[in-house]
Amino acid sequence: MKAYKRTRTQKRYNELMALLPSRMPLDAKIEIVSMIYEAHALRRYNGKPFGITKAASRSKEFIADYYRDNPVKAYGDIKTPWSLDAPIGYDTATRLVDIVSEGLW
Repeated sequence: MKAYKRTRTQKRYNELMALLPSRMPLDAKIEIVSMIYEAHALRRYNGKPFGITKAASRSKEFIADYYRDNPVKAYGDIKTPWSLDAPIGYDTATRLVDIVSEGLW
């Protein structure tokens, strides 16, 4: 039974890691997976019901929240451009996507 639980847990962890972009740093992936496990334990995320089966459909929400909470860990070079969910500065909640959409239209 212990071996079954261990392999099931490892399989679920690998499935969650596969949901995240491959260009994302490993420490960011681990943090997002821990956010997913925490939401699963609480059965709620951002005021909505959450279960581990909904992780695939809501993975973008976890990624956006991670970059909102950790703006200095956002992308920023030619291989990995800035995340549009990252704030434009430390003292504001304005995201890069807001500037892009305002500048384009």
